[in-house]
Amino acid sequence: LLTRTRGLAALGRATVTWGRAPKLRGSLAVLQLGLSLTLLIGALLLVSTLRNLRAIDLGFDPNRVTIVEFRLDHHGYDAARAAAYHRDVLPALEASGEFEAVSLAFRAPFGASRSVRVIPPGGQKDPLRATANGVGESYFRLLSIPIVRGRTFTAGEAAGSGDGTPAIVNETLARQLFGTIDVVGQTVRLAENPPQELVIVGVARDSRWRSIAGEQDPFL
Repeated sequence: LLTRTRGLAALGRATVTWGRAPKLRGSLAVLQLGLSLTLLIGALLLVSTLRNLRAIDLGFDPNRVTIVEFRLDHHGYDAARAAAYHRDVLPALEASGEFEAVSLAFRAPFGASRSVRVIPPGGQKDPLRATANGVGESYFRLLSIPIVRGRTFTAGEAAGSGDGTPAIVNETLARQLFGTIDVVGQTVRLAENPPQELVIVGVARDSRWRSIAGEQDPFL
């Protein structure tokens, strides 16, 4: 900052006063540069993180999948009436030609989850915690989750009919319980009161459910 006093200038004398503006501008420039570099580094890290997350194999294909959530019990439906409603609605949706696949599920990936306690064979160890879901016969086809052993549910099994109670486990739960994925025909016991027995009819490929990072969850 350069100032000149007029009165003194008229007398042929001048006074020069140096302020701190040059130093302040320099400090602001350094601060601005530092903030710019911080934002740039943050943006690069975000892009890198997003790229890495997109490269993670979810174990299912979420493209062109639409989730519609509704609660029939909130509209006065009991279990029997709700089952009849689904038996009527699902075939109508499939026959409309608007969808490649339609299925029911109690829960969707990365949503709410439910856990059950599974008793290991022999019952000598503490029960294992496994995430559980109830799904229809088209669920695995809809999400492109391969069945690596055995089969998926039949329409009758998904509707609750047939002999026994079938179950499909993922690879992680099969290995934790039996040490192998060749478990079709084996029985899974749930630690309920009284204990419930399920017959394994298929093994599904591991897929992400609660998080896209970390270890795979055992799934039933």
